[in-house]
Amino acid sequence: MRGGRRRLAGLDLAKVEAGKLDLTPAPVDLGDFLQGVCNIVRVKADEKDLLFVHLLPPTLPQAACFDDKRLRQVLINLLGNAIKFTDRGQVSLHVTWVSGSDTQARLRFEVRDTGPGMTPEQLEVIFQPFEQVGDARRRVSGTGLGLPISRQLVRLMGSEIHVDSQPGEGSCFWFEVDVTIDARSAAPASNQDVVVGYEGPRKTLLVVDDIEGNRAVLVDWLGLLDFDVHEADNGVGLLVKAQALHPDLIITDLAMPQLDGLEATRRLRRMPECAGVPVIAVSAHPTGSDPQQSLDAGANVFLPKPVELDRLLHQVGVLLRLTWVVEQPRTAKREAAPFLR
Repeated sequence: MRGGRRRLAGLDLAKVEAGKLDLTPAPVDLGDFLQGVCNIVRVKADEKDLLFVHLLPPTLPQAACFDDKRLRQVLINLLGNAIKFTDRGQVSLHVTWVSGSDTQARLRFEVRDTGPGMTPEQLEVIFQPFEQVGDARRRVSGTGLGLPISRQLVRLMGSEIHVDSQPGEGSCFWFEVDVTIDARSAAPASNQDVVVGYEGPRKTLLVVDDIEGNRAVLVDWLGLLDFDVHEADNGVGLLVKAQALHPDLIITDLAMPQLDGLEATRRLRRMPECAGVPVIAVSAHPTGSDPQQSLDAGANVFLPKPVELDRLLHQVGVLLRLTWVVEQPRTAKREAAPFLR
């Protein structure tokens, strides 16, 4: 059966390379399409006890014209690879609007993982047919054609797959494609305003999590709203940076090495210069006691992971007494948040 899959995949690759495979764009509900992709890969992530995060900003077009079959194939290949080679932490899909108008949009798709990362030598061969990198235990489970086919399909879409990776620091595969916005098939636009910033002086936030990918999710989103966001990877770093920065608010994970979020919050409350800093505690695998333990330790709010942006912003706004700056979805800021390498 494995040989049959390899022959079929090789046939797909040969068709693309020979120019015999055409794209078939059609109107697609973008939200439903992306949710369907996420539902497929989330099952695999759950099997490995990995956190799967997908970030879909409200400024994405509701409906667009593209070849959903081929784009789905690319995303599932990239996400499937990320899950296969990641044993701890998370895999995430980020979709952002890079540029466009009322009729055209350039969308950026990023697949990030907290896996082992790759060396420069490995990066040179991963897109070659039948080449697989990583340990043998994982290599035998694939054909070695997923990435070459994905690259050719993205090229057929007029783009290129890029990779950012360092050994021990995970990987990010990303590409950008142009789509035509299909206004006729779109549902009526939501009247809900989109938060694009806040009034008053710039606020400093501290995000604390031992998993870099988790921090990046919050840093990207909060930075887009013009917060000055700093990071720490454990409770010791939380206390050191809290003393140095005097942040306006801290968002901290609970389970971390060296010093967990609960004990770090207790010690923070005993520091006169930081005793009044609002703290939002978060946890990927909350138990029934976590919310109360967090509050008892001195946290102001507890939120389960994956953190919902709207819910987080609501709590940040309440704790910092912010007045949000909002715009209608069509005119809201569409630039992608800066990606922290």
